[in-house]
Amino acid sequence: LYYRGIDRFFYASELLITGGELDGWTTRRTENGESGSVWGFEFYWNKDLHLLPEKWGGLNISGFYTFSESEAKVKTRPGEQLLLPERSRHLASLTLGHTLGNLKSIAAIKYQSQYLDEIGVVSFEDEYVDDALHIDARFVYRWSPMASLFAKFYKLGDIHNRKYKGIPTRLGQVEYGSWRVLLGFRFTL
Repeated sequence: LYYRGIDRFFYASELLITGGELDGWTTRRTENGESGSVWGFEFYWNKDLHLLPEKWGGLNISGFYTFSESEAKVKTRPGEQLLLPERSRHLASLTLGHTLGNLKSIAAIKYQSQYLDEIGVVSFEDEYVDDALHIDARFVYRWSPMASLFAKFYKLGDIHNRKYKGIPTRLGQVEYGSWRVLLGFRFTL
């Protein structure tokens, strides 16, 4: 279980300019909120699985879940209870690992629920990032205690990123991205 009080947090805001030569334009900038708080609970589970013969290596499964409730106060919207920006209510991950000699393989599926990204002048202008599901994989081959090769695969599957203003039907941004891979060699002195 956890609780944390926050003073003068940072948040992104979008303001409509009224009057002057920029009338009707919007400006984005980072602001300081007055105060906020976040509370909730976290759960973590880790287990070695003894399903394979020893010569085929070892399996491990782990998972975590975080539930958060939050509130925030800002000067531009007095009296309103807002969510703390960039804080999802639900965050979860399930990971399966396999070790065979010097090769370690990990596959993970991660879920993050929607969250408030930008605070607008009114609630209808608040910008949210929609739910996201990510599938990643990583392979590491350790040659020695100081040298290893690795391959990290990100965003496997057809996954999109969506942002909306106020309500989910007012889409502001939809991005479809392909998977990517990071290959490398690591040497530690």
